[in-house]
Amino acid sequence: YYKVKKIDKKIWLMLLLVFLFGFYLRNSSYWLGPHTDGYVAQESAHLWIVYGEQVKACAVGNHTDCRLFEKVLAPPGFPFIISLVHLIFGIYSLNASIISAILSSLTILLIFLISYFIFKKESIGLYSAMIFAFIPLNIINSQTGLSRPTGLFFIGLTILFYFLALKNNKF
Repeated sequence: YYKVKKIDKKIWLMLLLVFLFGFYLRNSSYWLGPHTDGYVAQESAHLWIVYGEQVKACAVGNHTDCRLFEKVLAPPGFPFIISLVHLIFGIYSLNASIISAILSSLTILLIFLISYFIFKKESIGLYSAMIFAFIPLNIINSQTGLSRPTGLFFIGLTILFYFLALKNNKF
């Protein structure tokens, strides 16, 4: 396994500060952005919970009159995650935004670990995490409920697991 314990405590402290500031920037305000990604995922999850039907998209903005359910064979990704949150915490109109902002914040830590594992230098991992944390497009997209920040988190998680599998010769 990778020796994460050898990372200097100062680097962990700086990473914590970068993470907290990035978390603040991504979670300072939530909104369902100008594109329809966040709204479609939110409404799809809402319809799934209320009517018990899995839908891809259905009369966005007019869910009370929606009767055009499209059956899907597998859970629809991001709406599935929002539906789980709806079941646990209740139906809330900005769950898509909150989930994408939190997962975008956690991606900062994934970027640090991936960069550290690739280059074996703490400073490169920290710089990579800072660059990702402060890119304005990532900050704006993470607050809108778009599925892209959530996708970045899962891609980062996949890459991290891939590097761990390579290191341990287990696939």
